[in-house]
Amino acid sequence: KCSYVDTIQPSEAVEEIIEEVPEPPVKPVELPEVRQGGSKKIEFSEKVYPNMPARESHKKEPPLPKSKKLKQNKDDKDMNFSIEDKDPVWLKDKGDHFFKRHDYNSAMNAYTKSIKNDPDFLMCYLNRGTTCMKMHNFEGALLDFDDIEKKIDAESEEEKKDPFYARMMSRVLVKR
Repeated sequence: KCSYVDTIQPSEAVEEIIEEVPEPPVKPVELPEVRQGGSKKIEFSEKVYPNMPARESHKKEPPLPKSKKLKQNKDDKDMNFSIEDKDPVWLKDKGDHFFKRHDYNSAMNAYTKSIKNDPDFLMCYLNRGTTCMKMHNFEGALLDFDDIEKKIDAESEEEKKDPFYARMMSRVLVKR
């Protein structure tokens, strides 16, 4: 078999051009000297437990309080419930979860329980009022919005300047 590449004969002109191309000068490359070998002794701290890092704290840290109004009463009759069931922030988040899924009765219960544990938690009043509106309980919504106004009016003038209270009042007035 004869291929197309085999049939091409290099011409003399191409050979002359190839011979005329000068080769670039080659500079000798200077290599650095070989480094001296050495060894370092590294000491590791002893592991107390094989599954934990040696510097890991073995002491249990106290849990952070979820709310400043959260009371931990050991004589409480609801001792069989976990601390989350009494944490107003956790209950508000639980109510928000139910509200997003249109389970308004469960949301109402969670917000009410949160307000019972922390009566100064204004966001729960606002969310419970909104839930009342969704359930067409407009009287309950007005009562919650009135409670928010009363609690904000009871605050000092210094605290009323906080943008949180201004946003809260604007939300209350819009929902009315």
